[in-house]
Amino acid sequence: MTEFGFQLIPKATEDYLNDKRRVIYETYRRDFAEWLSIFGKNPDRVDGYAEDTVKRTMY
Repeated sequence: MTEFGFQLIPKATEDYLNDKRRVIYETYRRDFAEWLSIFGKNPDRVDGYAEDTVKRTMY
């Protein structure tokens, strides 16, 4: 599992989620961020985006 240098769920969004939904949404966002960082640029070549690009895409 990849660690990112930014919060996966925006604070404003996190305030609206109960614990169960927060875990589900965080898993979804983590999976998407990992996909972007590993495969996002060119899935056929397994060429992902830089962390700054992933962060901008997530927000």
